Amino acid sequence: MNACLRLPAMILVILTVVGEGRPSRALSGSPASSRVSAEPASAAGNASALPSTVRLAGPRELLELYGIDESHFANLTDREPWQAGEDEILMKIFYRLPGLRMADLERWAKPLDLEALREAPAPHRGSVYRLVGRATKVEQLQPLPEMAERLGLEHYYRIRIELAEHGVASVFSRKVPKAWQRMQALNEPAAALGFFLKVGGEPGEPIPIFAAPRIHWYPDSALGGLGMDVGLLDEVQQEEIAGGPNDAAAGIDIRKLRLTGNDREAFYQMLAAVGRTRPKQLLQEAQRRVAASGRDSYSVVPLFNQPQSQIGRLVVLSGNARRVIPIPIDDKDITARLGISRYYEIYLFTEDSQDNPLVFCVRELPPGMPIGAGPQYGEEVTIAGFFFKTWAYRRSSQDGTDAVQWQLAPLLIGREAVWIPRQANRTSPVYGAIGSGLFVLVLTGLGLAVWLYGRSDRKARKFTIERQLVPEGGIALDQLALDADGKPDFRGLAEADDGENPRNIGKIGPGAGE
Repeated sequence: MNACLRLPAMILVILTVVGEGRPSRALSGSPASSRVSAEPASAAGNASALPSTVRLAGPRELLELYGIDESHFANLTDREPWQAGEDEILMKIFYRLPGLRMADLERWAKPLDLEALREAPAPHRGSVYRLVGRATKVEQLQPLPEMAERLGLEHYYRIRIELAEHGVASVFSRKVPKAWQRMQALNEPAAALGFFLKVGGEPGEPIPIFAAPRIHWYPDSALGGLGMDVGLLDEVQQEEIAGGPNDAAAGIDIRKLRLTGNDREAFYQMLAAVGRTRPKQLLQEAQRRVAASGRDSYSVVPLFNQPQSQIGRLVVLSGNARRVIPIPIDDKDITARLGISRYYEIYLFTEDSQDNPLVFCVRELPPGMPIGAGPQYGEEVTIAGFFFKTWAYRRSSQDGTDAVQWQLAPLLIGREAVWIPRQANRTSPVYGAIGSGLFVLVLTGLGLAVWLYGRSDRKARKFTIERQLVPEGGIALDQLALDADGKPDFRGLAEADDGENPRNIGKIGPGAGE
């Protein structure tokens, strides 16, 4: 028996917020509208962020702009272990790291030259280097209480990286992948863009020491193999879906299910990763995996009900696309760094999603596939993609009030859609004669159709519900999102009956809604 999809707890959230609310601030970088905030989420990051129009020649100019100059570097002692008195410059850099632009770090990053750093470290202090290797040790450290309060930093990390260049580096970082902290033995592919500080005096050989915003992680997985920093998924705002309407109403923060500045880098990095695959490569891999599991197809149940365990999972789904629109990216940073100028949103209804959409963002559409939305639009497609997050978008009001209503949908990212075109219209006289015969049969069956209509209008309800659950036409993902001060209102769902009202869908599983 198939698992039950607890619909009130997840898919059809009717969040009632009186009035329209206040629109979310629209900045470049949003999935689906390229308008998710590009600013870092932390207070420190926002305080130190540079205007996008400022272009700096190098990292030392940036550090000096932030008050970190030669006098601070002069306090660093080479060929000695890291000293507590040297924490001041590290904390100053940590304070500014959230506001640094990734494009600047990548532009400034140099290939690592260990010999040059060991022989004459002073001229290289503050330069950015690209470190690639395997992380073999993580140590969690606590700043002094006064620094912790000022920085909003409870702890930071020191990571030992066995470099691909046959050496060792020590990296101080604000963040490491959460999964590493649960590993008993660490030996993971890693990289970093780090500011060089000094050469430490570790036993055996001098080890260069760096400060980095984060450690990049490329595990032995589908996404890691495509060159995506899987650790970025730790930053994506997620929300655990509770087991029932009452639990969900108390536990869901709808703001986390919108698209935020924390989601931006991970979203576009995943789009870039799928763009590095061959045509249908993801489809073939997903089909191989489902065949190896002994199943015929993927179920949407976990995507709706257990999103936390599905992050980064590769699936393949087939169904009816009721809305397909191109989304141009006007974020110059993303276009320059990742080479992405456009993608497509596809709202997919599958046989087992009980008239609730899954949203795919894909890099390409097949030649000739039409785009569109509305009552007359519908195309059969198969799409392979990675689960990104549960996403909340504003849907059309069903009760004629000013209440803001939210739909929750799994958001997935893939390379392309595989299109199954509808058969072209034929004008042959033979087909005309066949059509005339069919017309007679249709007239004969009208009485039967009227009789059956009163007994079952399930397909008609499905057609109607599909239109209700897609966003208002012509509006892309985050343009629909509004700030919400309250929690989802599940009072309407508590009156669930036989599924006649789309608000009152109780579950997905055998017999549901029948």
